[in-house]
Amino acid sequence: MSKKFAPIFITVLLCLINVLMLYGFSFNAIISGILVVQIIGVIFAIGIIWVIIALIVNLIRRLDELKEENEDDLSKY
Repeated sequence: MSKKFAPIFITVLLCLINVLMLYGFSFNAIISGILVVQIIGVIFAIGIIWVIIALIVNLIRRLDELKEENEDDLSKY
């Protein structure tokens, strides 16, 4: 298997888990109708969206790192 498969798989898996958490808590909190719960739901949703963005940025950096990686990494040490 390619070295790129594991980072992509883990990122997609974690993004799916975060989307499920976003739906499970935030969406249900926002439609609840209670203002305090709605505010907490929106704050939680913003946090989860930032986590998803961070996962994607980390994946892009990791794929760039794998693209530039030398086969002989031991020569650096």
